[in-house]
Amino acid sequence: MNQSFESPLSGGLVVVGTHAQCGKTAIATGLTLALAAMGQRVLPVAPVEIDSAPDKHITGQYVLNHLCRQTGTPLAEFQPVLLPAAGHLTKNHWHHLISQLGQQPYPVIVDTPSGAALPWSLSAPLDSPLGQGLGQGLGYSAIGLAHALGWPLLIVTPKSASVVANVWPTLQWLKTMPVSLAGWVAVEQTPLDLAANTTWDAMTAWLHCESPAPFLGCLSHAPQLSIPMGYTGDLVQRIEDGLDLLPLQLALGL
Repeated sequence: MNQSFESPLSGGLVVVGTHAQCGKTAIATGLTLALAAMGQRVLPVAPVEIDSAPDKHITGQYVLNHLCRQTGTPLAEFQPVLLPAAGHLTKNHWHHLISQLGQQPYPVIVDTPSGAALPWSLSAPLDSPLGQGLGQGLGYSAIGLAHALGWPLLIVTPKSASVVANVWPTLQWLKTMPVSLAGWVAVEQTPLDLAANTTWDAMTAWLHCESPAPFLGCLSHAPQLSIPMGYTGDLVQRIEDGLDLLPLQLALGL
């Protein structure tokens, strides 16, 4: 990139998804709470908010801060960028985000937005107007953010029998980008039947051998989990049981 930014004070992890509503916030929240339970402080941040929710006061950062208060995790002194539903990030927004994220006193877990109007989606065309911006085709995107800060990506995908179709093209494409990959995880949004689980196991084993990023586990189905309502139930236990936390701790510099 042509722009130069000060080196971040702490490490970070940028959580991105292969689909909208794939469980990024559950993973970001669960990691924050699980690490806090281990005595390791991290700051969950939702850097961009789309101003289209029915209750505009219940933003991602509001929810993350509420959970931090509940658990005694330090709050991030962070002001998200609020965009209209059809808006996109500007150069000023970008510098605002980079400067804030880079000055946090603890490692940062970035919960990226899923707004279709933004090039935060991993499938956004790099040559589109929204996919350009800072050079190298990275644009004002999750990938550009990770590159600018030197933080790795954590890929989140739904647990399904079509996991290869969901994850493989994304990982192969990211291999060509100037970013590092901490790994990928799955979120079980609805329980799979026996046949789908058998396919999942086989495809995950294949991906584990062939993927450029390690598979770090799956967050099991939690029917009573409600992140927007601040109810996390046994999320910490499910994170500890389902995910390999050590590579993520190392990625965060813990």
